Amino acid sequence: MAGNTVMNCLIICLSCAVGTAWAADIDGDGVPDGADVCCNTPLGVAVDGAGRPLGDVDFDCDVDLADFAVFAANLTGPLAPVSCASCTDGNLNGSETDVDCGGGTCPACSNGFNCLAGSDCISTVCMAGVCQPPSCTDSLQNGSETDVDCGGGVCPPCAPGFGCLVGTDCTSFICSGATCQASSCSDGVQNGGETGVDCGGPCPACGLPLGASCLMDSACASSFCVDGVCCGSACSGVCQACDLSGSVGSCTLIPNGLDPDFECAGAATCNGTGGCTP
Repeated sequence: MAGNTVMNCLIICLSCAVGTAWAADIDGDGVPDGADVCCNTPLGVAVDGAGRPLGDVDFDCDVDLADFAVFAANLTGPLAPVSCASCTDGNLNGSETDVDCGGGTCPACSNGFNCLAGSDCISTVCMAGVCQPPSCTDSLQNGSETDVDCGGGVCPPCAPGFGCLVGTDCTSFICSGATCQASSCSDGVQNGGETGVDCGGPCPACGLPLGASCLMDSACASSFCVDGVCCGSACSGVCQACDLSGSVGSCTLIPNGLDPDFECAGAATCNGTGGCTP
């Protein structure tokens, strides 16, 4: 009899899928098909509020000797069969909050569909019973946000300590370990009130003199930060340095026999004239 139950239920579910209204009652037991867990109860059989025959203790939608055995042994039967409702039948039924969506069993609903909770919506925003698009003021992390109501290129950048994917997600422009970092005077970015990169505002003044320690070109009055000091020129030639003792801040040829920047190949060293030994 259980086999017939499944077959008949499938037939009824197919009927639901092609347009049977949620409130239809195909088996005439007084329970709408959308809420009926036993959708082929014979006429005249008393059922409970879920459409299950009274005495069906083994949950197979009939009452027979198996039910008596289960009752006598005080056992729990298998799970109830699937109801006529489904997430593809084109009807608002089961636990759905709108047609074929929401309710925890069907996919989340799109914006504009009915809901009871945020979990019923793709956007996770349910307001006044309707799924709403994400916004930067809904106190939820949704849409492209990298944290609650911030980041993602649409909402304002996030404060230090909040989640991020790239630097532009953060007020400091520094994203490390998926977390916005506080600005500093050595992060290589103009932030935190600086008037230049890592200088000005709360950091040391920009326009540092020749020979002063630096991290970025913009910190120096000369606009050249070479070998960690403000230099009078770009000092980009081979075997030249701007931090040699006695001439710090001035681009100077590296003496013969030395190669502090490892510019010469193999065992060769600088020759003192701006080149490497043969």
